Amino acid sequence: DIELPASVAEQHPRETVVVTVTAQDILVQGRRVIGLDEALASTEAGIPALTAALAALDERRMRRVEEDAAGSEATILADKTLPYSVLRRVMFATAEARYGQVSFAVLQRGAGSE
Repeated sequence: DIELPASVAEQHPRETVVVTVTAQDILVQGRRVIGLDEALASTEAGIPALTAALAALDERRMRRVEEDAAGSEATILADKTLPYSVLRRVMFATAEARYGQVSFAVLQRGAGSE
């Protein structure tokens, strides 16, 4: 299970490509792309397998839908305890795949909550 960080943001999420990072795996749209240990063993700045999976998905989407100038969007779901170094590599891979807008999934938190 993933425990998302909380947020007081009012804007509701749009439908985007979802990248999920669990303690064991990195998934795109619910499909396993690479094991987290394998991804982190690489000396690359990003995660090539993730970049390739996102680029392939985006190519298929662009054939079906006219994209706007902002480019494709991705949402990253990761446990709030995930080290930033891992998150940074996931963000780098997403940017390499030309996803111009990246959001982070969070749990909605009411005003006055911690």
